[in-house]
Amino acid sequence: MIQPSFKDIRAHSRQRQSLASQILQTVENLSLRTHSDEDKYVLQYIARYVKKGINDSDQNTQYD
Repeated sequence: MIQPSFKDIRAHSRQRQSLASQILQTVENLSLRTHSDEDKYVLQYIARYVKKGINDSDQNTQYD
């Protein structure tokens, strides 16, 4: 099995962070447009899930 280089890991991490930022921006924009409490709850759930994923991947990358 080929081990990814540190450069590859960092590039992948930056891509994930960029995608997560785009998702969070989209969620924020949608939450400003919706008036339904249920929709806002779902959007908040998505934002929490994405933020948790960012934090988890940051912690894992530090130890790789």
